[in-house]
Amino acid sequence: MPHLVLEYSHNLTHTFDSAKLLMELHQEVVVSELFASQDIHIRSQDYSQYLVGGRLASFVHLAVVVEPRHDFGEKKRLSNALLAVLAATFPKVEHVDVETREAEHSCVSQSRVALQAVDKERMYCN
Repeated sequence: MPHLVLEYSHNLTHTFDSAKLLMELHQEVVVSELFASQDIHIRSQDYSQYLVGGRLASFVHLAVVVEPRHDFGEKKRLSNALLAVLAATFPKVEHVDVETREAEHSCVSQSRVALQAVDKERMYCN
């Protein structure tokens, strides 16, 4: 945790360097000092079918899912910092937003190939 999912309209696909943007978002989360670098998960998806306000309009949406242990101020600072990165990357896109929410349950199950067979699956709950 956290998980960041970047969604954007397909018409923006070739207007920015996605690898660079994902690294900038990752770095901004690291700078927040709320999470360890190795715990940050980021992925992106473009959409070819979408409507914004009932019409085709470019959009960028970043969903950030964090554990409930973070207070409102921490989440707000993180959201604003991530929004600044997106706004700089997409200065002409009218619909750019960041949605920060808590994971519904504070349990994360993991299975890692690199772990010993005996300790292959782990579950973390708060």
